Formats: sequence, C-alpha cells, structure tokens
Amino acid sequence: MASNAAAELDVELALDRIEAQLARELPVHMRTFAAAYAAGAPPPAAPDVAGSASTLVIVRRALGFHALLPRARALLRLAAPLAIERAPAVSAVRAQPPTWDSLAALGRARDVASRSLFGRGALDALHALHGARRPDGVAVVPPALAAWTEDDVVLDARAIEDAWRELARRHGIGGRVTVIRADVRPRAFVVEPARGAASGESAQGVASESGRGAASEVSPRLRMAGGEVIVVVPARIATPAARFALLHELGHALANLSTPAGLPRVLDEAVASYAGRLLEVPGTPWFSTYARAARARRTLLAQALHASERGEGDTRIAARPPWALWHDPGAQATYVEAEVIADRLWGNLGASPAPGALAQAIAEERAAIDRRWAW
Repeated sequence: MASNAAAELDVELALDRIEAQLARELPVHMRTFAAAYAAGAPPPAAPDVAGSASTLVIVRRALGFHALLPRARALLRLAAPLAIERAPAVSAVRAQPPTWDSLAALGRARDVASRSLFGRGALDALHALHGARRPDGVAVVPPALAAWTEDDVVLDARAIEDAWRELARRHGIGGRVTVIRADVRPRAFVVEPARGAASGESAQGVASESGRGAASEVSPRLRMAGGEVIVVVPARIATPAARFALLHELGHALANLSTPAGLPRVLDEAVASYAGRLLEVPGTPWFSTYARAARARRTLLAQALHASERGEGDTRIAARPPWALWHDPGAQATYVEAEVIADRLWGNLGASPAPGALAQAIAEERAAIDRRWAW
C-alpha cells in the first residue's frame, strides 16, 4: 500500500510539473497561433511538452490512479491528437498536396501512429477521447441554400461586441474574449480556459480587432475574469452564414469559459451549436428564416464526410478532399453527436436560461461523457 501511495505521489508531482509548464507556454503559443492564423501565416509549433512521449508516459501512469484520472484525461485530450500528428510518417504525408489518394495515405499513417501509441486506430482513439459516437448510415446531402450566403443584414464592430456581451449576460459568463475579423476560416483559440466553474459574473465587453489578415483596428478592451479565448470570424459579417459563424465561435468561448481544461470536443461543439441556434429565434438581431434548414444540412454533410473519412459509401464527394478531412481528423462524427447534445441543451434551457444554468448543464453533460470513458 505504501509503495502504491508513493508511486501515485510521484505521478502527481510529474503531472504538476507538466501542467505548470503548459500554463507558462500554452497561452503564449495560442495567442501567437491566433495572430498567425488570422494573417494567413504558417502556425507556430505547439509546445513540445504538449504532445511529447514523456508526457504520454506520465499520462498513462496517471490513468491508473482514480484520484488523478480527471487530470490525466484532460491532458490526454490535448496530448493525444498532437502526438499522432507529430509522427514522422503523418507529417510526411501532410506535406503532400491534398488529394483523395493522399488522404487515404494520411489516414493509414495516422492509424499506424495511433495504434503504436494507443493500441487503436486514429479515428477510434479521437472519438473515444472526446465523447463522439459513430453515426449510422451514409447521408444524402441536399443542395446548398443560396440565400444562406447572400447579403441581408450587415453587423458592424459594435454589433459584434454586443453579440458577445449579450451572450455573456444571458449565461452569466466571465472571461476575456477577443474577436479578430479576417478572411480565413472561422476558428476559436482557447488561450486559457476557466480555472474552475463559471464565476457567475456578467461579462462587460469584448476586444474587437478587424482587418484583412493582421488586425488594423482595436476597440477599447474591457477585461473579464475567468479565462481567455480568441475567436476569428469573417471580416465582413453581412450574411446569415457569417452571423452563424460569429455566434458559433462565440459559443466555443461560452463553453471554454464555463468549465476547466480538458473539455470533450463533442461538448465544445454542442455549446457552439447551441449558441448558433439564436439565428432560429425571431426577433433577435441574428435571425434568419434559413437557419434551421442550414443546420439540418450541416448535420447531414458532417455525416456524409464521416462516411468519406471511414471509406464508406461514395468517398470522393468532391474533386479534392474538404479541408476538414485533411486537417481535422475525427471531427465529423463529433459534429453529428454534438447536434444531439445541442438539441438537449436547447430543449432544457431555451434561448435565455437563468445565469449559470448553461454552465451547470455543461458540467452535467461533461460528467456523463466522462462516465462512459473507455480508454
């Protein structure tokens, strides 16, 4: 018993050291990554400790101790995808032009790396880590809605600030959110997640940076306690699709400012979808009559892309592999499962729940995902 306690203490101290190093290095990396992404520049390398072999050794040992399991699980959700992508064979294929043949080779390389590291294929590992279940069947995707990407309402910088302020007020979320407007794919960067449960403090504002590529205008910054998220959204927000992108990325901020590090991605995406459903509420500044149909199409598209990723059905659904299949393995099943959770969140909470209700719902959903953890 004494020997086991000593082993647990050794692992706990090693976790402390890894987490302390990540706390120093990861925020700097994420801020640099966000700025580079918005400018269309190559991303910086992630901190070595985030996906190193030594980190994985400590995580594996920590998984064997019940008291350390939550910390080990959170760290594994960060480290495992990085470790797979860092495998030399994976890096070599990713350097090739993205074709369907090279995508198949990339999937095989990821599987080999993942089996070597974790004893299972890459998609199975990523889905197990983040709470996704395998969608059934091959979906038929309806044609795109032309009106979804046509101009209707233009949101200026103040309206964007108001969007976060209103979301934060509705949910009693504290934290700092910076919005960068750029001509790149929308994306959220979690610089520092909440250090505990949601504080219950109402957010007061958002820093807004706008411009094509690098930021060119910065509005007055008002800080919020409890974490930091940077979201990159379209440079011009004048269509329903752009409004959805804004709310979706701010939804990622809501999720990560409401719970500690290690949030399962399926729940992160569910909260983003939940926030995006404000487009379906008449009378809001974001409303679009096309939002519900667009959401249904997104879900079917994710299901179809998941089938492509698995090599099921008609795998070559476009001339070249979509960006997500090349750069974001395992995400499609996550999106499908996220909609199931978002349905539950919307049904239980609606558009304007009591402050703190969303944070509580996130905690309950996270606990349910972690209870079915099997690694």
